[in-house]
Amino acid sequence: MKGIENVYNGQKVISVIFKNNSKIVDSVFVTQKHYPMQVGIHASFDKKKFSKHIHNDINIADKISCHEVLLVQSGVVTVDYFSKNGRKIATKKLKAGDGVLIMDVIHQVTLSKNSKVIEIKQGPYVEKK
Repeated sequence: MKGIENVYNGQKVISVIFKNNSKIVDSVFVTQKHYPMQVGIHASFDKKKFSKHIHNDINIADKISCHEVLLVQSGVVTVDYFSKNGRKIATKKLKAGDGVLIMDVIHQVTLSKNSKVIEIKQGPYVEKK
């Protein structure tokens, strides 16, 4: 889909980038159903109302990986991805209106001067040991 890009380490998806220019005309989830973090993009040319709803709790007995979403509001953001042994896998640049889901991968984020990013992570926060 134009404007949606998966970033891979071998065969494994490690990130999903969704560009501001993506050609979404209704509602599309850019993530697979089994991902612990779900990201959807909704577009409407007319007024659209979502039905009243609540999100169901999920009972998880196993450990799940922690994912994060970055939404670039202004400036340029660079995301570098690394393998577990420190080898650079990829570098991606994001501009205002772009977003990225980062999953189970070592990464480094660099904000250019005058950048603003919203960061969304799963909780609760666990201190590093």
